[in-house]
Amino acid sequence: MPTRCRTSCRRRTVSSPTWPPWRRGSPTTRAPSSSTRPPTPLGSVFGEQTLRDLLALAKRHDLWVISDEVYEYFTYGTRHVSLASLDEDDRVFSAFSLSKTYAMTGVRVGYLVTPKGLGPTMRTVQESIISCVAEPDQWAALAAIVGDHSPVQDAREHYRRNLEVATGVLDAAGIRYNDPKGAFYLWIDVSHATDGDVAEWALAFLQRERVAVAPGSAFGRTGEGWIRVCLAATPEDLRRGLGALPTP
Repeated sequence: MPTRCRTSCRRRTVSSPTWPPWRRGSPTTRAPSSSTRPPTPLGSVFGEQTLRDLLALAKRHDLWVISDEVYEYFTYGTRHVSLASLDEDDRVFSAFSLSKTYAMTGVRVGYLVTPKGLGPTMRTVQESIISCVAEPDQWAALAAIVGDHSPVQDAREHYRRNLEVATGVLDAAGIRYNDPKGAFYLWIDVSHATDGDVAEWALAFLQRERVAVAPGSAFGRTGEGWIRVCLAATPEDLRRGLGALPTP
């Protein structure tokens, strides 16, 4: 349905698919998508200067910026910086999710922090796309947000310890991996064993070892030969699963 857009809403608003946007931007780029959180599958974290550079680019080209803050609580040895905290001219949308922070992956609840004045517009968008979140899920989300946050800190410690366990197993086996700065995933190089088709290899590995991994090719062509492993399991399961990986 055609709608009239006020001048204040005409900033371009289609997300850019890859980082960095200034290298891949084009006349069709509308809103660079930034992960200030540690993104899956790499767990990398952008520093404050990189985020300021992104905002400067967005200001130069009058772009919105969509900031994904899903893993804001899960960083290791580096400080999380919210892009919105650096925003001086209201161009950042910040997307948050309860799925990771509060282990509520099944209920699919999140929230969006908008630039000033765009809340009513985004409520209209939300209504037309998903209508509403189920009432029990809303109560559960409220309890998680306003309740005791010590379980979140416990979860972060659990993931950090599991990271140490996992990297210890891989180091002993001589298997390469990307050193993450956050989230709860590990990006592992198994190209020595996959014969150019990591998706097929991952399926065979599941059937043979009963260990599930995410094939890197699911995240794009450059992920071929790599797998993503989740660190949310028990240390014992991680030792067994990673111990089954073929050595170089």
